[in-house]
Amino acid sequence: MGGGGTLEGLLAACAIRAGGGGRLARLAPQSPAERAAVEAAGLQPRQVLTGPDLVRSQAVYFVVTGITDTSVLKAVSFDAARAHTNSLILRGETRTQRLIAASHLLPANA
Repeated sequence: MGGGGTLEGLLAACAIRAGGGGRLARLAPQSPAERAAVEAAGLQPRQVLTGPDLVRSQAVYFVVTGITDTSVLKAVSFDAARAHTNSLILRGETRTQRLIAASHLLPANA
């Protein structure tokens, strides 16, 4: 479907695993040094990896806070004294999904 860096792939794998989903991924080293690092880790560069290959434990949490509006989370908003945020927390062991709306008091001199 698309390419991304290791960090993006791992974050997505954690979110999917915590939410009870599955995914397939394949490493795509971009340089000889990256290829050597993949092989040193005992992986094959074109090997298909599953969700449990990427995130071995169900003891995984994924937390995200909306910065801009999305279909799931509202953007950060401000009023005279507070910042308002919306966050989603996924817990893999129990498949719990929490939506949190928080109000943060801003410093008086900010």
